[in-house]
Amino acid sequence: MLAKIRLNLKNRAVSTIEYSFLIILIATVLIVMLVYFTRAFQGKWKQSADSLGYGLQYEPGVTKINTAAPGPLIR
Repeated sequence: MLAKIRLNLKNRAVSTIEYSFLIILIATVLIVMLVYFTRAFQGKWKQSADSLGYGLQYEPGVTKINTAAPGPLIR
């Protein structure tokens, strides 16, 4: 009887450890996916912003805007 109780407790302990490792694994995968999707979103956002400004950045005193004709900024 005592041996059966010890075996049952051992099985529960092993199951608890296995479930905790599974939860840790799933949490790690979700964190890695979050980093991956965040970087992908930031890359798309930058690509969209660069297409609006023709890939040029504004520099005070240097950048001149061509208002005569639509097109890229003139440096």
